[in-house]
Amino acid sequence: MVLAGCASNPTPWAKDGVPATDFEAVSQQCKAKAESQMQTMQQQVVISYVNCLEAQGWRPVKK
Repeated sequence: MVLAGCASNPTPWAKDGVPATDFEAVSQQCKAKAESQMQTMQQQVVISYVNCLEAQGWRPVKK
């Protein structure tokens, strides 16, 4: 999963006392964290969907 907003609209970032060359490593860490959170949200959506179906009496069919 790629953070489209980060890739398509790069915003310049700065931190006092830190060279711009340090940004890429921190940026990659933040992207990984955000992508992990998105995966968790997707998992929560799936769980919510399954819970909704089961609450209405539907059950998964074992293959």
